[in-house]
Amino acid sequence: MSGFVEEFDNDQALLLMYLAGELSAQDKALVERKLADDPSLRDELTQLQSAHSTFMSAMQKLDAHEALPVPESVAIDRVGRIIRQWATERLARPRRTQARPKFNLPGWVYPVATAVVAFIVFISLDTIRQNGPPSQSQIAPQPDPIAQLSDQQQQDLIDAVSNESASSSLDDADNAVAGLQGADSILNPDDRQETR
Repeated sequence: MSGFVEEFDNDQALLLMYLAGELSAQDKALVERKLADDPSLRDELTQLQSAHSTFMSAMQKLDAHEALPVPESVAIDRVGRIIRQWATERLARPRRTQARPKFNLPGWVYPVATAVVAFIVFISLDTIRQNGPPSQSQIAPQPDPIAQLSDQQQQDLIDAVSNESASSSLDDADNAVAGLQGADSILNPDDRQETR
């Protein structure tokens, strides 16, 4: 085995094996003799020991902080248990019913209705724009022509209407009879020719 250590060209790999305790007793003794003879090899071993101890302490802290992985069978049991629990809770929950809309209209109705309303508003505004705003004479109330008459003129007007209505009631009756006779002759022309 002594040939094994002598065949190594890479001193760093040999030192790593020495630190890890992977060398036999004879090879270990040979490495220790080399370390005693070569100060640069000792410095390199010191650096490797420092890096190794830092790495090992960090790994121990990491192991203390995070739980070590569990065997695969334990992980499968845990996942199966979680899935069964989720399924049980899901089935135990009451189902939510969705409220259905009262009117089940197709989706195209809403844009079409919006377009129709926009068209009506456009036409209305265009009509108002073409006609112009209403004038003051259209908006302002017209004065009452009877209110513009003097009191005497108003009294004369009242007397004339009352006299005319009394005399016209007899005239209206005569006119109504004549109108009925005229309507009858229009409706029955044969009877009219026979009477002549």
